[in-house]
Amino acid sequence: MEQEKFNIKTLQDSRVDGILISLSRETNSFEHLDQLKEHKIPFLYFDRVHENGSNSSVVINDEESSFEATQYLIHKGYKKIGFLCGPKILSICKNRLSGYQNALRKHQMNYESDWILESDLSKQSTGDCIDFYLSLKNRPDAILAINDTVAIDCILHLKKKKIKIPEQIAVMGFSNSPASQIVEPNLTTVEQPSFEMGKLAARRLLEEIRNPEFMAHKVFILKTKIIERDST
Repeated sequence: MEQEKFNIKTLQDSRVDGILISLSRETNSFEHLDQLKEHKIPFLYFDRVHENGSNSSVVINDEESSFEATQYLIHKGYKKIGFLCGPKILSICKNRLSGYQNALRKHQMNYESDWILESDLSKQSTGDCIDFYLSLKNRPDAILAINDTVAIDCILHLKKKKIKIPEQIAVMGFSNSPASQIVEPNLTTVEQPSFEMGKLAARRLLEEIRNPEFMAHKVFILKTKIIERDST
């Protein structure tokens, strides 16, 4: 968050015409964004957004996407699905957790509280979470991770522990990053339309720069799709 504040102040001092913002994983206060409003600098959120903000945003439907991902794992026959979350102050984490829980409820599947873990998104934290999963008597047979980076760290740590993927534990990520096709086994993931997100966010921000009176709160939601690979 401190880096975010510094960057925004630098952009503001550079007198930019507008800013596209994907919030840091630590951001939990928004005074630095209020400063932009005071100086009438248009800005727009994409991907990681301020839930109660009054600015436009370009996002995916995180809850629905997580619901579909969880349901995909259920249809593949997995019965003990863990959710490896990120910091719960992030709206994407809260919404994806909600989608995961809703899918399990729809299919009348129970889950244990120990199957929902929070990583700070670092390799060390993710490894600690995997170690905890492996210590459980009733451990998950599949893990839905908050993003591809966490999912790939899961795969690497599981392989280090001699766990076969997906035979013993399946892993699924979010975003369809280039690394998802390099890791072995290749990662099943939810593809976010990143290029379209950037294009739409830039187009909308340009409209708001050209027409200041046009700066009304509007949320643009893009569709995702599941990319099935070897990790499930």
